Amino acid sequence: MYLTSEDQIKIYNSYKSLRERNYSKDYLRSYLCNAKSIIQKTDIKYEQKIIDLGCGNGGTIFCLNLLGYNNTNGVDISSEEVKSGTDLGVKNLVIDDINNYVKNLEDNSVNLFILSDVIEHLTLNDTTNLLIACRDKLKRSGKIYLHIPNASSYLGSHIKYSDLTHTTSFTVNSMLQLKNLCGFSYLAIHEDKIEINSIKGLVRRIVWEILVLPTRIKYYMESGVRKIPMSLNFAAIISK
Repeated sequence: MYLTSEDQIKIYNSYKSLRERNYSKDYLRSYLCNAKSIIQKTDIKYEQKIIDLGCGNGGTIFCLNLLGYNNTNGVDISSEEVKSGTDLGVKNLVIDDINNYVKNLEDNSVNLFILSDVIEHLTLNDTTNLLIACRDKLKRSGKIYLHIPNASSYLGSHIKYSDLTHTTSFTVNSMLQLKNLCGFSYLAIHEDKIEINSIKGLVRRIVWEILVLPTRIKYYMESGVRKIPMSLNFAAIISK
């Protein structure tokens, strides 16, 4: 499926309406597990600068603020999403093209960029240009957190085609290529497993582990690789 840039902008400006979402502060709090996961995986400190690119309604920033991380900014091209978050009290959200926003940042000024469910909407050329621009804005020990669709998942096609604006999904190998292409020196991959924060979550996690086990075995028998993420999405951390 090919969408023109005009089509994409039309979709993004009505993103909330098209997905029939109703936002509330309780909805924003549903991002709490995501925010905690980002903190744990990136080891970001309270005072460090965090920028959420493609932040949508700002749910992740809202929860980072609840956890004491207040040096945060968010940017999204969707006026509808940003207005929804701002109306609910999320601070420091702006409407802008993320490439333009990054271009206007000072070099060596950011500790962490968050790109959660973003680069699957971009072309390869746009993705590499964005990551290279982010790299130049990172401090020496700065990182980029990416949350991306997993093509290796047994439901990989479902997640890729779950949004009209998705252009691609990723594997560990393609993420490694992207990291090297953009001049980063470090890559860590994290499977996006079901959180165990309730009895229901524990049951879902156990059942999921059982269901994906045959696929893990098949991957190992064919490729000899043990650690391939099976979750719908996975997280990738890259740094200079």
